[in-house]
Amino acid sequence: MMTSAYRSPVLVTGAAGDIGAIGRHLTAMLLAKGHQVRALVRREDGRAEGLRRLGAEVVRGDLTDLASAHRAI
Repeated sequence: MMTSAYRSPVLVTGAAGDIGAIGRHLTAMLLAKGHQVRALVRREDGRAEGLRRLGAEVVRGDLTDLASAHRAI
């Protein structure tokens, strides 16, 4: 894993989403560019584990739940 030149992680919502895997691809691209990434996922599953293997910090939550959104931020 690359050492990040950036201090704060980038929060990617929908990081494990099904729609075109855009969140996963964005997460991979940001990590490859040296960013720290915090990936918000709704559930712990294989996709969440895949994001961890890429090097993302995975946070379980939902944007419709204020408390979990605050934890992610």
